[in-house]
Amino acid sequence: MVGRYCIVGAGALLTEGKNFGEGRVIIGLPAKAVREVSQEQKRFMEEKAKSYARLAAEYRG
Repeated sequence: MVGRYCIVGAGALLTEGKNFGEGRVIIGLPAKAVREVSQEQKRFMEEKAKSYARLAAEYRG
């Protein structure tokens, strides 16, 4: 399971049964958490999610 606010690197291999808590940067083969996501990065993700939802609503008309 990958928790909220995680960033998973391209090519990371998440093995069965592995759990990553909230706000981790996950990379590697096999995947491992290498650091925590900063508060600034979490705010950025929130802003972009809201922006994406707004653009999707506009597109749908």
